Amino acid sequence: NPYWVDELRPLDGRDARVRKYVVDQPAAQELLGNLEKTLRAAVPHYRDRGRSNLVVAFGCTGGRHRSVAMAREMARRLEGLDGVDVESTARDL
Repeated sequence: NPYWVDELRPLDGRDARVRKYVVDQPAAQELLGNLEKTLRAAVPHYRDRGRSNLVVAFGCTGGRHRSVAMAREMARRLEGLDGVDVESTARDL
């Protein structure tokens, strides 16, 4: 948790140092990889059913570091999907 790292605490998940600290962890890579695979498989099924929105939410204790870094990374990974517009917002920032 970047909150417990003095130099990262005042920052948030938009900062490259926080992103690296969070996203480079093996557990984060595993979660992101699995979720990306699931979402890539799910999107065509949403389209087939006439759905135009799919919301994916990340949460963490403070809503500033981990959830923001993970959400932004997932958005980055999904941006290249054909015909998909990706938006990323952070409620607590």
